[in-house]
Amino acid sequence: MLSRSDDLLHELRSSLNRVFVQDDVIVEIAGQSITNIYDDTNALDLLKIGQPVKVIYTGAGVETR
Repeated sequence: MLSRSDDLLHELRSSLNRVFVQDDVIVEIAGQSITNIYDDTNALDLLKIGQPVKVIYTGAGVETR
């Protein structure tokens, strides 16, 4: 059985696969700094499915919002 975090992560990954490319790194989700997998999970726990989210990531060393 999938947890709420798993559902959100799946939805986020599905939508982000259209935006991100290999080697991009998420550094912030909805104002929460992401430095490890635990930060990622904690940030996702604060979200609601269908809620717009601001994601900041680096690609080729350049930060993108």
